Amino acid sequence: MNCTFFGHRDSPDQIYELLKHTLNKIIACEGADTFYVGNNGNFDFMCQKALSEVYGDYPHIRYTILLSRINEIALNNEQQNTEFPETLERVPYRYAISRRNDIMIKKSDILIAFVNNKFSNSYKLVEKARRRGVKVINLYTPDK
Repeated sequence: MNCTFFGHRDSPDQIYELLKHTLNKIIACEGADTFYVGNNGNFDFMCQKALSEVYGDYPHIRYTILLSRINEIALNNEQQNTEFPETLERVPYRYAISRRNDIMIKKSDILIAFVNNKFSNSYKLVEKARRRGVKVINLYTPDK
């Protein structure tokens, strides 16, 4: 089962433990074993860190950091886990992230998100995934 991640670039660090708990749960309970994550913003970097940490408990999982541009360098010493989709070779710079995100949605069976703004690109991506039948877990819970 394939899992991807979408969230706001400025997602708060306080969601990290919830993210890691959710990741453990979908691996153990739902059989997720292949993960795709971007590298643009705090949410992506938290996902990379969580995947790196849970890998010790679940060595059968695979995760790939999908780059949107060929000159990007993945952070957290995870360069060996990066991939640049061939279909992005001729995509103009300004559209690269959007096209990479579309690739991620097409690979998804389940999506973990942190979306708290209905007017954001992350929200549009989550809705696009839902329309494709992808199960969405949004880590955002509004304050009561």
